[in-house]
Amino acid sequence: MINLKDITVIVTRPMNQSVKLTQLISRCNGASVLCPSIEIQGLLNEEQLRERWSELLPADGVIFVSANAVRLGLKNITAGILAQTHVLAVGSATAHSLKRKGLQHVLVPTDIFNSEALLKLPELNDVASKQFVIVRGKNGREHLEVSLLQRGAKVDSLECYQCAIPTLDPALLEISLKNARNPVLSFTSVTAAKNFTQMTKDMNPLLADKLKHMPIVVFSERIRAAVEKELRYRGPVAVAPKASDESLVKTISEIMQNPNLPDLSTNDFYRTRQPG
Repeated sequence: MINLKDITVIVTRPMNQSVKLTQLISRCNGASVLCPSIEIQGLLNEEQLRERWSELLPADGVIFVSANAVRLGLKNITAGILAQTHVLAVGSATAHSLKRKGLQHVLVPTDIFNSEALLKLPELNDVASKQFVIVRGKNGREHLEVSLLQRGAKVDSLECYQCAIPTLDPALLEISLKNARNPVLSFTSVTAAKNFTQMTKDMNPLLADKLKHMPIVVFSERIRAAVEKELRYRGPVAVAPKASDESLVKTISEIMQNPNLPDLSTNDFYRTRQPG
């Protein structure tokens, strides 16, 4: 069994999506610090959603990019509206959300859960002149839509939520970190990494710089590239083989066994109060 004893995981997921991960960390004898760096905000009420779906359907395929897309794109709407179309999900959590809505025949990648893997499904190879709807968040990644258009498909988007930076007590994270033993950051999206970086910089620039030396575990090479090249984190970054909580926790255990990690276990590391 994975053992996270004396390890504290900084969880940056939205608050309502952190429960399963924190429970798993606890079962592995680890501790969690909740620092949600994303707040999911719905953009459409039920009437607006129904009107938008009536405009977009029928379609040859409807793609949901996240569990939030399912929750807020089908809010109080029967899944029967999609009975006559192929339904696709980018990841396993999204597919489970769709099945809970009553959609049992959902196409989803089998191993790697991202847009690139979805685009490799046979059902998305010959799509010329076919109509697709992508249910997504505002200002989300464009790769899926661009790729389908390049293959000759027609694509519409249903933007049903946006990712905002939540308002938190600015002292909460600093206090939690000072009590943390051997902390490791977890980022499951580029947005989470960017928002966390901005939040901590606004709170305490010196602390934010210290955090950039922490070990980090992420869900994909794309997130790793953003963390290292764009956000300029300098600690070791490991990519979980699968976009799942179990894979994330296993990778955390592995990276924290690295004998070359800086000593992050003492409070001195976090004594970063600004003068004055």
